[in-house]
Amino acid sequence: MTESKTAPISFCIRILGCLQNEFPYVRKHLEDLILNSQSTFPKGVFPSIRRVMQQQ
Repeated sequence: MTESKTAPISFCIRILGCLQNEFPYVRKHLEDLILNSQSTFPKGVFPSIRRVMQQQ
């Protein structure tokens, strides 16, 4: 999976977002991956990121 593929990245982020409710440590890893990384994501991924980061 490369950073240029929007659908797989978005789908993976949403799956991890669902798992963060059951496994709290997933939230920390998601934040590190999304917020603290130097990666650049395609524009189509940002709605999924916002949706997952707003969940609690």
